[in-house]
This record gives sequence, structure tokens and C-alpha cells, in this order.
Amino acid sequence: MAMMQNQYSPLSAAPGMGAQRADSMDWSQEISPARPAVSTAAPAQRPAGGTVSTVANPHLDMKNDLSTEVIDAPTTVGEAAAGSWKAMLSRNIGNFVVATFLIGTQGTVAWEGVLYDVGNNYLTIYQAGRDRYIVCDIYSLKYIEFYDTSRRQMCDELLRQQGWQPNS
Repeated sequence: MAMMQNQYSPLSAAPGMGAQRADSMDWSQEISPARPAVSTAAPAQRPAGGTVSTVANPHLDMKNDLSTEVIDAPTTVGEAAAGSWKAMLSRNIGNFVVATFLIGTQGTVAWEGVLYDVGNNYLTIYQAGRDRYIVCDIYSLKYIEFYDTSRRQMCDELLRQQGWQPNS
């Protein structure tokens, strides 16, 4: 099988990078600028009585901070769980997501909203506009898109300053 390299393959190198592997570089500042650490003094609380509170400053946490050796061959149940799909979803509760599920062999359906909860075999998405919760089978989840809501708020504010009015 022929190996093709492009700007996204792990062995490609951007101009000026020399022979450094692209997968060993820290790309975190490429997309999101550094921001102060989120205070952990008051963690988000689960709502009671049917009201939903959102995380005050949700941030995307896409790294699992595990070494390559642990990912390739976890030695404990905790290491295996830390590198799992469920763990990654759990780290991002409170963020806006679009989840795409496989239906049958070729059909897909997408649900969007705030990632509210993650269980052993399900995830819950909250849709604020319709005030409803959607509980989804985690095993049919194929793709999930995460959106940085703080950037959306910044964009909305910039558009308002320029005179744009939203439809709602």
C-alpha cells in the first residue's frame, strides 16, 4: 500500500520545522490561544428540579495526557479508562456538541446541544431551545464535533458591535 503524506499526516513537516515529527509537536496554541487556568474552587453542580445550569466557563479538553506507552498497552483498568471514548466525553461535559450516529449500515442522524451527561453506554445532550434532553446510545456514536462556546460568545459580541442583530 502506498503511503501518502500531506500536511496532516504525522510524518509531514512544515517549512522551518526541520526533521521534527509533527505528531510530537505541541499544536495546542495553533488553534486556541493560551488563556488563564479555570478556577476549580467551585465546580459545576448538577441541576435539581429540571433546570439546567451551564458550566460558567466551559473549555475544550481534548488531550488525555497519557504517554504513548500507556495508550498502546495500558496496564491497569484506570489507564484504559483514562484513554477511553467515555473519558474524553466526560472531560467535555458542558460544551456544545454535534453528535452524529450511525443508523443501520449507511444512514446517519445528528443531534446538537450541550453535552449534559455521559454514562457507561449512553450520553445525554440538552437542547436549551426546546428545553429537552436527548439520551443517545454511545455505541452508535460515530463522530462528535465540539464547539468552543466562549469563542461563539466573542463572535456574537463582535457582530453586535458592528451593528448585526440576531434573528432571535
